[in-house]
Amino acid sequence: MAPARKLPTGRRDRSRRFAVLGLLAILAAAVVGYIGYTANSGLPFQNRAEFDVEVPNADRLIDAADVRIGGIRVGQVLNVTAVSPAGGRPYARLKVALEPSVGPLPVDTTAQVRPASVLGLTYVDLVLGGSARTLAAGSTLPLVRAKPSSDLTDLFDVFDRSSARRFRRALADLSGGFAGRGTALNATISSISRLLPKLTGVATTLSAHDAQLPAFLRGYEATVAALAPVSDELAGLFRGAATTFEGLDREHAALADTIDAAPAAETAVTRAFTTVRPALDGLARLSVSLRPAATALPATLRRVNATLTAGAAPLRALPSLAPPLVTALQSLDGLSRDDNTSGALRKLTDLAGATRGALSLLVPAQVHCNVISLFTQGFAGTFGTLGTGDGPSLGALYLAESGAIGEPLQNARPSPNVGINPLPNENADECEAGNEPWSDKQQLGNPPGLQSKTTRETVPPPGVTQRAHDAGLLTDPEGITP
Repeated sequence: MAPARKLPTGRRDRSRRFAVLGLLAILAAAVVGYIGYTANSGLPFQNRAEFDVEVPNADRLIDAADVRIGGIRVGQVLNVTAVSPAGGRPYARLKVALEPSVGPLPVDTTAQVRPASVLGLTYVDLVLGGSARTLAAGSTLPLVRAKPSSDLTDLFDVFDRSSARRFRRALADLSGGFAGRGTALNATISSISRLLPKLTGVATTLSAHDAQLPAFLRGYEATVAALAPVSDELAGLFRGAATTFEGLDREHAALADTIDAAPAAETAVTRAFTTVRPALDGLARLSVSLRPAATALPATLRRVNATLTAGAAPLRALPSLAPPLVTALQSLDGLSRDDNTSGALRKLTDLAGATRGALSLLVPAQVHCNVISLFTQGFAGTFGTLGTGDGPSLGALYLAESGAIGEPLQNARPSPNVGINPLPNENADECEAGNEPWSDKQQLGNPPGLQSKTTRETVPPPGVTQRAHDAGLLTDPEGITP
């Protein structure tokens, strides 16, 4: 048997080298394929900061969409998820990865989804804030920091088929207007060269810091955003306004007359307000004066309610009172027709007038000095103290002393030490009867000065006070402090 043939050593080493190179090529291809497959999510071993950004509408954002700051790409969108909170409007949450060169994001950073091209591609635009506090990696930029976005495709969505047909018809009519007017169009374009310098001046003025054009545009944007939810109502308002203005146009002559008469009417109104101003000032002062009374109004209303409630029961009894009341009124009518009634009323009026004068003196004398009770007790003590058994009382008259000098005899002149007070003052200031001072000198009439108000107290018979109270006679007279 022939010996086995040995291969050259150089060929065996070359085959082993090719196998290693092939393995390395396969590994390199696998790495390139992996990197190419995952490149949309970022290259391996990159140190990037990831954040969650909440926006009201993702607006056709896709994974690997750009994240830009000032128009420069600083990261990309890793994924887009929809969030549907309970009882709230759904929104989108974006996970974004930012390059280390961006640095920490201030907490007042704002986010907005903006169009990148007319083909519908969008990106995330970040506007860095000025806060010293920053967001930690992995935290969330909340929905309140997101700005609403608008896209050109949204503008195109406004045009439905009917609007598109009208738009095409308008373009066709416009093209007919340009046809055959090339020279005039060229002259118009040529005149733009003269317009541009002035337009440049206007643009320079608008771009100045004092013009506050960015603030105006932001205010306009905020106004439009606020009016967007009520766009239908505004459309109805403008339609109603168009109808109103159409009616005003039909009545332009009357409107012109109204405008002509407006200055004179305004002058008259001004004069009227000038005339009525003192009255308005008085009304204002009256309102201020009545303000303290307003605090007492609730208690007064409660009392009025209580009075009305108490009056409900008598009103219910009014039907039963009606027949006797009718009879009484009929009798009163007959009495009023009697010829003697007028004379009796005149006499009664005279009697009341006379009685009023007497009572004006008697009431304070009784109230303050108890003169009636003291008089009746003195009279009873004089004429009703003696008697036997059930027989009549006998008068008990006696003289305690002889009186003033010469008083028992008739004299042409009053005695030198006599004191006579026929009309003593009996009121709230003094009670002269029985309290006159004795000076052993002649005193005729009221003694000088105020005398004591102390009198002898009397006690009414049992039951009289209660009866007077039930009859409503124990009210405090005028001048008496309870």
